[in-house]
Amino acid sequence: MEAQFRRLVLLIVFYFLEVGIYLIYMYKKIKYKGLFWLNTIWLFMIPNITIGTSIDFCMRASIPGLFLIMMWCIETLDENRGKVYSLILIALLAIGSVTSLHEIGRTIVNTVRHEQIINVTEEDIMTAGNFSGNTENIFWKYIAKD
Repeated sequence: MEAQFRRLVLLIVFYFLEVGIYLIYMYKKIKYKGLFWLNTIWLFMIPNITIGTSIDFCMRASIPGLFLIMMWCIETLDENRGKVYSLILIALLAIGSVTSLHEIGRTIVNTVRHEQIINVTEEDIMTAGNFSGNTENIFWKYIAKD
């Protein structure tokens, strides 16, 4: 029970910091309240859905909702140019960009690191966490054939 409570608290904190703060701040400015609530609920549910052994579903299924938030941010900034409301949103977005800058830096550092390239078998690929599927499909028959 304690582990579930801890996960719920972490999920709420993550949700608030990732998108919640923007949604709360822009709520009055968003014109489509039905879409707003649907998006809010969807983005809250996604981290709880696991398909396979990786986080691919979460990473990809959240793109449309995050895109909507981006569009609402652009619309809000456009309609409130030069106003304090817009400046506060810019400050929130700047704080949120720290993670992106960290990831870009991490990519640069890890790109220059040389890795050894090794041959792997089809079995190694199919049992890896990120790549699993049926080898009897068109891709494996015609594109990835020996």
